[in-house]
Amino acid sequence: MQVWVDPPSTALPLRKQPFRVAVGTPHGASSNSWKVWKRGLDVYVACRDNFQQLKASLHASGNWRFGLTKEAQIANAHLVTPGEDRTWKKWRPTFTPEKRIEIGFQIAVPRGSLYLSANDRQSWPRSVLFVEPEESPILMVVVSVCIVLGQAPVVFGPNTHGTVIALEQLDHERTLQLVVTHEDLGNLPSVISEATPKIRALMSASGTEPLDKGVLFIHGSRGEDVPYVMALPFMTVRNEAAT
Repeated sequence: MQVWVDPPSTALPLRKQPFRVAVGTPHGASSNSWKVWKRGLDVYVACRDNFQQLKASLHASGNWRFGLTKEAQIANAHLVTPGEDRTWKKWRPTFTPEKRIEIGFQIAVPRGSLYLSANDRQSWPRSVLFVEPEESPILMVVVSVCIVLGQAPVVFGPNTHGTVIALEQLDHERTLQLVVTHEDLGNLPSVISEATPKIRALMSASGTEPLDKGVLFIHGSRGEDVPYVMALPFMTVRNEAAT
């Protein structure tokens, strides 16, 4: 799996956070850029372009959560109705001697998520690491934010196409590791197909016209109830739903 870093001589896995990652190529199309950093023993994940209202927090206390930021709730009161929690998901990791890896958050990137051009990324910092996109229409790239009991990089099985792109020690026992894998799309196409008419209905009810350059943000859980996010241009969703 190829990755691009600046400068090219930078050793992998990256060891100095904050980590910034996007799927795509430096001079071609790419996904959104995501930042992963730690503050003390706590780990945070946030999008640094189109979806800055979102944040995942993996606290050392075991309180893990994903949802809107406080700033987004204040600035966009319509996003959270009275009595509604701005946090969409709350959970706790379950480490055991047999389960030494907890996936805290995933960014799913199918081919349709590569909608940003080099011109769209002119304000991005040079420190963004680009991960080779998946060419197959039935596969996608998944960036997993993992908390690992141990200091060594994650080891992959023979049938897993993946690599560890970043590693940061949290304490004497745990490390933060960013893991990239190429995976099957699973049920995501059906999720998109089911979501499309609901989105159209909501837009129609609010009097909003579909935007050719709009971006749909999808979030949910996959695998062992791991929260994930995926961004797709509205035109891509509309075209896929029609086929």
